[in-house]
Amino acid sequence: MGWVPQSKQDKQNSSETQNTRQNTSTAQTITDNSFQDLSHAAASVAEALSHLLGTLNQTVEEQRTVLIQRHVTVTRINGLESEMRSGRLNRSGYEPTKSCLLYTSDAADDLLCV
Repeated sequence: MGWVPQSKQDKQNSSETQNTRQNTSTAQTITDNSFQDLSHAAASVAEALSHLLGTLNQTVEEQRTVLIQRHVTVTRINGLESEMRSGRLNRSGYEPTKSCLLYTSDAADDLLCV
């Protein structure tokens, strides 16, 4: 048997098979490129989220420090108010003292008209 000419149908089938292979290859290339694009996008999103989380943690820590400082200040003020109400402190923040005048013996003698 020698060479047998292809029928018109065989040529059409061969051409369709070749087109299908090209389409499959093109689809695979598109899929691969899409996957790479998605991978890059996911990495960018992950990096942005990581940065945002770091910023939020820093902000929360700063606010926590401010709240602690305010709490300490309020506690001190409340303590001072309590001590002022009880009479243990005067308005200047010092313990009240009882004033007395110290007389020397000469001054005491003058006072008594001696």
